[in-house]
Amino acid sequence: MTWVIRKNSGAHKALQTMRLGPRSLTEIKLAIEYKQSVERFQAEVMNILSNGGFVKRHNERFYITERGENTLIEYGAPRKIHRNTIHHIPGPSYDGLEILITVQRPGADDHMQYPSRRGNRLFYRDGRMEDV
Repeated sequence: MTWVIRKNSGAHKALQTMRLGPRSLTEIKLAIEYKQSVERFQAEVMNILSNGGFVKRHNERFYITERGENTLIEYGAPRKIHRNTIHHIPGPSYDGLEILITVQRPGADDHMQYPSRRGNRLFYRDGRMEDV
């Protein structure tokens, strides 16, 4: 399915808002002055952007993709967007790689070597089953 964004629509304005950096759902909704509920905003604007590949979601924040950038270049800036609601702090970008690495304490998975008991049977992870 091909997803298309109309020029000057809420989705177009949301893309413009995310161009300066990742935003949460509430920040985008406030920036484009969307008056309906958050659920309706997510259904009418953000689902179109996500499903169409214009934005990606990571840890409750939305990031604009290359397809979204190309759409903004093609359409230009939306007709009305309030610049005072967009805050950009210049500086190095943050990718958050340290939160992707999980640290497990030694012995945390020792329970995996023991079977599960269901009734009078022991079920091992390798598929074996024994009667007790």
